[in-house]
Amino acid sequence: MLTEDQGVTEQEAIKRKWETIEALVGSRKRLKMIAEDLVQHLENRLAALVGKAMAVCMSRRICVSLYDEIIALRPRPLQSAINCF
Repeated sequence: MLTEDQGVTEQEAIKRKWETIEALVGSRKRLKMIAEDLVQHLENRLAALVGKAMAVCMSRRICVSLYDEIIALRPRPLQSAINCF
């Protein structure tokens, strides 16, 4: 978390660290694996119970990329069930 009393160089170092972590967490390969697991889990769960799911992501970019990966796996059935805000 950036604060006003931190020096500019310290803030920049924190920002670079965050960007590096965000790039690793949001890599396409990783998001594709997560989307596959999420879709499989949700389909199995919905076969037994009625329910909903929500994904919480580290950043907007990751959230959009995860959504794109999910829709690539299941374009029709899940697309109508997904609410994006």
